[in-house]
Amino acid sequence: MSKIDKSVRRQYRTKVSEDFPEKIQFGPWEFRKKSSMRYGENPGYPAAFYQEVGARGPNMATLEVLQEGTKGLSYINVADMDLGQRLNRKLTQIFKNKKICVLIKHEMPAGVALADDGVMAFTRAWGCDPLSNFGSVDIFNYRVEADLARVII
Repeated sequence: MSKIDKSVRRQYRTKVSEDFPEKIQFGPWEFRKKSSMRYGENPGYPAAFYQEVGARGPNMATLEVLQEGTKGLSYINVADMDLGQRLNRKLTQIFKNKKICVLIKHEMPAGVALADDGVMAFTRAWGCDPLSNFGSVDIFNYRVEADLARVII
């Protein structure tokens, strides 16, 4: 490996210091920093997660997973959740009476399926690409019950 390659690799892995404001104003919208993220689009890139002040109802910023966990979320994790949620919502509008499971990995759908049964929807989605789906963000338009949780684990 050349010295230049090693230098670039070392620089890539060096953590950039975070310098994000506690609040941001965009016209009439105000956002407050909810948390720092593990990293941005790539390791070593800083990132922060903001929540709109006064936002009501369930949204990505109120999800419990964003408030807990030992490892912390990265920008890619949140982008995967957003993409999965949007795709699942669209499919739910089209297939109103079906259980839909969307698996996202690195901002790409890695498995998408629908079925009358929640376990079957997940099993079909996982079967699209079992290797890529390891560590995916899994989005459901239905409640995850114990039988499905056992299959996922």
